[in-house]
Amino acid sequence: MWADVVVDVTTDQIPRPTRVHVNMDHWDPGAETGKHTHPGPVVFVMLDGELEETLADGTKRTIKAGQAYWKPPRQEHNVKNVSGRPARGLAVHLDPAR
Repeated sequence: MWADVVVDVTTDQIPRPTRVHVNMDHWDPGAETGKHTHPGPVVFVMLDGELEETLADGTKRTIKAGQAYWKPPRQEHNVKNVSGRPARGLAVHLDPAR
């Protein structure tokens, strides 16, 4: 057994109390989320395929299988499958509990 570290973050952005919500997100080729935000931070792990994320300021990043990132709360973004094959990722949402 071994481990590859894909996210290592020290943060004060996790709300208390916290609602932990985990999604297995799926994108068909060309599919996109549309511009949106999340109320709490998100840990995202790309499992299959390739996505392009565009932030409100126009900054773009490509996310490939095996990569992961930390998304701060309330950051507007759009995620699109720019490849010709399906994409899949695991999103762990750490939202303020209501």
